[in-house]
Amino acid sequence: MNSYNPRISIGIPVYNVEKLIERCAVSLFDQTYSNIEYVFVDDCTPDGSIDILENILLRYPTRAAHVKLIRNSTNLGSATTRNIILDNCQGEFILWVDADDFIETNAVARLVETQQGLDCDILGFGAIKHSPRRNAPYMPYLFFTPRDMYTAVMERKTHNALWGRLIRRSLFAKNNIRFEDGQNVGEDFKAIALLSYYAKKVYSVPDIFYHYDCSNVDSLMSSFSAKKAMMAWHNIDKAKEFFKDKGDFYESAFKNKEAKAIVSQMITLFSDRANHADFYRYIKERGRNLKISDLKGIGFAKKLIYIIPSYQVAKICCLLLKRLKHS
Repeated sequence: MNSYNPRISIGIPVYNVEKLIERCAVSLFDQTYSNIEYVFVDDCTPDGSIDILENILLRYPTRAAHVKLIRNSTNLGSATTRNIILDNCQGEFILWVDADDFIETNAVARLVETQQGLDCDILGFGAIKHSPRRNAPYMPYLFFTPRDMYTAVMERKTHNALWGRLIRRSLFAKNNIRFEDGQNVGEDFKAIALLSYYAKKVYSVPDIFYHYDCSNVDSLMSSFSAKKAMMAWHNIDKAKEFFKDKGDFYESAFKNKEAKAIVSQMITLFSDRANHADFYRYIKERGRNLKISDLKGIGFAKKLIYIIPSYQVAKICCLLLKRLKHS
């Protein structure tokens, strides 16, 4: 009989999810694995999310004893809320689940079983991306070494979210991996980049255990704003500072990440109806020292958008290329 039964902590920030939290909570409490602690943090959600969660807990008395429901006194944002989750977790591993998402009921049991066989610090797995138009597999890039994982994150071959990975909790504590207060966009990327550096052994499997819901219009990432974009760039800069003295391998991969982020940001600006010429100039200045050789893995059309110096010309070019793509 298998005696390996590590405690798994599931961390769930809660904010503006009253339409979706029941589905999330039920998927967590219905897990076939028993040794789970749940850390929900209410970041002063203005809706009925917590009332719904408390009512669901009444249906799961055996799980309720292992639930921590923490309430922030003021709205602190996702970064600080993640720190609060880390400070209150006691499991050997942590699984991050956003409250508008959900997981398969056998997810934890299967992940623990797989982790036992591999003895890895980070175990990545697949997801289904649910959007208004369609549902599509959101498969992980299959990495087998920490450098593979780092490269996959930097080259955008895999997502850089905390969800979709079972992570040894001590990686956060031993290496002081925290989230900067108030920097609530891109905090996942910085953490995942550092975790991949400090991990001794990582692995990913193609099994789909997570359901990523993109229909929540109240989520932090549902719309573009310069303020949110600047938070993301702040976290990129913090990670860049960390890796600047870690050797050519890490520096080169990071330049490619930054170049792809710049091109992606430009396309986002051009897709928005508002005029973002000022932010475009900021983005162009960020890429001033990058070379075309840093744009490896970026298609010709996107490279063209990158090198055009004019906001209006680049925007017209981007829109024309989109029309050609969909024609």
